[in-house]
Amino acid sequence: MAYLTYECAYRIAHLPMKDGERVFRYSSRWSVNDRIAAVCRRAQIDYRPSHTIGRRTYATRAIKLGVPIKVAMDGGRWKTPAVFLGYVDIDNAGRIVAEKINSHRYSNL
Repeated sequence: MAYLTYECAYRIAHLPMKDGERVFRYSSRWSVNDRIAAVCRRAQIDYRPSHTIGRRTYATRAIKLGVPIKVAMDGGRWKTPAVFLGYVDIDNAGRIVAEKINSHRYSNL
């Protein structure tokens, strides 16, 4: 089972839609990738499918919010930490670690 945030579920539930209209207007689960590919071509950036984009965002935000790795892995159905951590992108990782070490090491001075 997959879960949505309360805000996302609320917004989807309150969309002004006609009977039979699709939320995202795609005829199949793969057609969104055609649109992503077109945008990537125009922007001249590497293409990544919706599955990768969604999982990467989920993993990265979970870690940035301090969610324990095991909890995030279970929520996203990852089986191994190595695979899960492959989806995590942390900007300025070296600076973040140095600041944490500095605040811990020198907080008693």
